[in-house]
Amino acid sequence: MSVRISRYLGLVGLAGLAACDATSLEAVGSPGDSFHPGAGCAVEDLQAAGVTSCLAPAQLGFEQPADGALVQIDEGPLSAKTVSCRRTYCGTGALVLHADYRWRPGTTPPAGEKLGQVRHRLPAPTNLYGKSLTYALYLDGPNTPVNAYVAVIDDTGRFHMVQDEPVFLFRRWTQRGGTIEVGNAKLNLPEGTTSLVVRDILISVYLATDVRAGDNEHWSADFYLDQIGWN
Repeated sequence: MSVRISRYLGLVGLAGLAACDATSLEAVGSPGDSFHPGAGCAVEDLQAAGVTSCLAPAQLGFEQPADGALVQIDEGPLSAKTVSCRRTYCGTGALVLHADYRWRPGTTPPAGEKLGQVRHRLPAPTNLYGKSLTYALYLDGPNTPVNAYVAVIDDTGRFHMVQDEPVFLFRRWTQRGGTIEVGNAKLNLPEGTTSLVVRDILISVYLATDVRAGDNEHWSADFYLDQIGWN
């Protein structure tokens, strides 16, 4: 039986969802794993430990399936890209991808076997200097040492790292990102820089160490992205 989101908030106490304009969301008995406009999400599908309020609107909130088309699988053994309501940092949906990484013993595999990367191409090259580039990440998989990064490609095709850090929390939402400015050493911008025109945003989750599992090394997980924004 359907219940309004206000009842959902009363059940699980995630007041942060209210800041994401979820007033029209309904919790229903069995909507399935994928988000369907108007169908809502089951209460158990919306449980997301660590949910916080959305302090600023995100350019990509994945509130409808069409939002998933704005992010492309760029590299690595990723599959099953969809917009889902099984996990949500804020609002009614998140982008989910399945990662199936391998690292063969005694070899140095191509990066694509241990790294999965997605790309969002901005509608037009945009100056993001001085902006905070952030996203929310949820990893549903074994607690293997992995890193996650967000980077940009400028209008000349040059790669700039924005943030690259280990993932310490699994099966819990965390917000990540960094500021695009000279003070962020990872960007490697020369002193005096006042502009960085960006054409692509890249987000990756990758194996930070060997994964030992007998003769073949293997790591499989689902990772969810939500609230990708630059403000």
